[in-house]
Amino acid sequence: ARQEEPPRRSAKWEECLALLERMEHDVGEVPDVISYSSAVSACAKGGAWWRAVELLEEMRSRNVQPNLITLTAAMGGCQRSKRWAEATALLRAMHRDGVEPSLVMYSAAISTCEKSGEWQRAMNLFEEMLGSDVAPDVVSYNAAASACAQGRRWEAALDLLDRMQRGGLRPGQNTYNTVMGACSRSRQWQGALR
Repeated sequence: ARQEEPPRRSAKWEECLALLERMEHDVGEVPDVISYSSAVSACAKGGAWWRAVELLEEMRSRNVQPNLITLTAAMGGCQRSKRWAEATALLRAMHRDGVEPSLVMYSAAISTCEKSGEWQRAMNLFEEMLGSDVAPDVVSYNAAASACAQGRRWEAALDLLDRMQRGGLRPGQNTYNTVMGACSRSRQWQGALR
């Protein structure tokens, strides 16, 4: 017997969009936030970050307010595809949608900027998060420290380590490796010994 080939990765999100359209046609109503969230998630997981973002705009134009679940799914697609501009735009759009950015959203946007080589933007988002009601965790500190390493900002990386500890968080091995990497990239071996 011939073995079937697995479906193409994109086929799943395309199929989901076809179902969304079919549902609207058959039911005769605009899809709700749950239906749209499923479609946004399918697009994001399928690598179609641009389609996930387009669906958010479609939702807004049809007076369907994206919620934290919808926005987090779209952010995940931007993060996986290293789309820093879209990730930061999503963070900004949350305020417009009346949704407060969560720790997960901030951390994903910071990480996306850092992995895209936009270390200064990553640090700006981290500072913005500190000024909000969202308390950073080890993951967000690590992403910010990694951005410092990219930008050869060893002193800022050491400062983050200190702030993290003063804030009651326990840095892990990844944190120390990242901060030492920042010192190493900047040829600041003394900083690594602090």
